[in-house]
Amino acid sequence: MEPVQSLYEGSDITLEDSFAAAFVFSLRHGLTKKATADLIELISLHLPHGTNGVRSLYQLKKKIRERFEDLEVMKHYYCKGCLTLLKSDAPCDGPLCLNTKNGTFVTTSIAAQVKRRLEGMYTNILTLDDATTFIYRGISDPAIWKCMQTRFDINSDGNIHDIYDGLNYVQHTCPGGFLSRDFPANVSFCLNTDGIQLFKSSEIHFWPIWLTINELPQVMRYSKMNMILAGLWYDHEEPAMATFLQPVLESINVFYHEGTIANMGVHYVKYRVNPEIVARCIDALASQ
Repeated sequence: MEPVQSLYEGSDITLEDSFAAAFVFSLRHGLTKKATADLIELISLHLPHGTNGVRSLYQLKKKIRERFEDLEVMKHYYCKGCLTLLKSDAPCDGPLCLNTKNGTFVTTSIAAQVKRRLEGMYTNILTLDDATTFIYRGISDPAIWKCMQTRFDINSDGNIHDIYDGLNYVQHTCPGGFLSRDFPANVSFCLNTDGIQLFKSSEIHFWPIWLTINELPQVMRYSKMNMILAGLWYDHEEPAMATFLQPVLESINVFYHEGTIANMGVHYVKYRVNPEIVARCIDALASQ
């Protein structure tokens, strides 16, 4: 992953925040391509010379593609009548679903994101300056592989300090277990989802599904650069969780069986994920 860049020296926002704000503004107000291009040009006129910001619609699209190139976004259709997943946008043929509209949501490639996160973190720790080491709170060993193995050296005092102390996690770390020393490359996820409102006047329900890699040290685990966007629901209605989670869990199951190969600098490692979500942080709607 690339280091975080400021929009310009002394700026309060990052380059990524800048183009994301322009993109969201365009969507929120339904701007045409021409209007979006004019907006970008207007913004650029107010920026200091040598600013890193995008200066054309082409650059904005390029930045967005680069930022999300590892997501491998997949669009899913479902019947709003019976909440069944559909193979296409064709109307549902259920007996009670005549004239019922279809809804959509998207999911992403989880394995591809895990691969990029781990390889990207290895590159960042190796190449960035001491300030980055401070951000990671003293994790000075350049090998992310070794960072992930520190969990095996934690001595529990009977209290809950991290997810490693939880009963559900511990049962997978027994000799021969999926998350034991016998399989040091295996990982697990914590699933987080909740609805957010992008704009106060909006009636749109916006529900992302985030995954965190439990085996990363805490200071790296919850960094926005290392979290995995598994799915996104965007509709006037709250998500049907059984429908929404189905392709996400199927993607995790594929990851469990096939794994992904990551370049860890001195060797390649095959990672697999526990098909059972070790922990979840959701509201009452999502737990139904």
